[in-house]
Amino acid sequence: MTHNVKKYAVLLLSLCFALSICGCMGRVIAEDEQLDLPEIDPEDGAIKELDVALYYRLANEEYLVEVNDSVSVRPGESTEAAVIRALTEGSPVPPGFTAPIPSNASVQSIVYKDDVLYVTLSDGFLNEDIITSIREEDYLKEKDYNAAVKAATKEMYLMRRLGVYSIVNTIAGSSEDIKVQVLLETKEGQETQIALEQLGIDDIEGALLGPVGFEESVIATEDRIAACLFEHMIDGEYDMAHMLVAESRDAAKPSAEEFETAMSSLGTVVSYEITDMGSDDNGRYVLANVRIASPTGTVKRISNAVLYMEKESDIYKVGYGSLKKLMES
Repeated sequence: MTHNVKKYAVLLLSLCFALSICGCMGRVIAEDEQLDLPEIDPEDGAIKELDVALYYRLANEEYLVEVNDSVSVRPGESTEAAVIRALTEGSPVPPGFTAPIPSNASVQSIVYKDDVLYVTLSDGFLNEDIITSIREEDYLKEKDYNAAVKAATKEMYLMRRLGVYSIVNTIAGSSEDIKVQVLLETKEGQETQIALEQLGIDDIEGALLGPVGFEESVIATEDRIAACLFEHMIDGEYDMAHMLVAESRDAAKPSAEEFETAMSSLGTVVSYEITDMGSDDNGRYVLANVRIASPTGTVKRISNAVLYMEKESDIYKVGYGSLKKLMES
């Protein structure tokens, strides 16, 4: 019995030793294996902040302005998708600007192919509420109702054009090699091109909007800002004119009420012609021929009046000192 116990003990010890060797050898083999693991991107799966140039509408004007802003690019999202999302999903709009895409329009798809970015919007982009909300019974005279419908129709087409070109210029503005094709998704779920007449563009009947590049004609340049200012003053829209005026080195910008009082007391702009723009030691300027009627009715023509432009946020506006000097001359 003793002999058998000793024999089993020896066998047990031998087995434990063998297992311990196998265990150690197993660990050595595992540690020596070379596995092909993918490299880890420390920012993968994280939201990235990107500085971009977005094109917003300038207040109620018919132009777009390049606004430098920060956009969050979500994990797996392309830069193009992120900037278009910023334009269409109600991101906070900087003061003095308005969202270029109507809230009832959404992006259905974004596809990049052969140097063209295809952006498909929902059919809400062609919403006509701005017109249908006008009720004839709210007007005493038919001509007033017709005038309201005409103005609303003009604004509807303008909003559509600026909506299209805000997307186009935001994308194409960062690369000359890319063009943008804005499409619409129909109620049946089909993609279709936009007819130029749906944007209020008088062209060949049935003409469609194709892939387009950066559109300069809708950008609020200094001469266009000065022209908008004079148009508002001619129409007596001093509140809108006030938004296009900036504080200058020689004169502080007054409140909207003070601005209207000051301008009205100096005279009325009858007509204008923008003749040139440039820059000198005092900054950027616009030249204009302006006819101004004094409070007594006398009309005076000022040739090549110099309006110095002042940078306010992302846009040049007419310096109040220059405008005041023009009206006083």
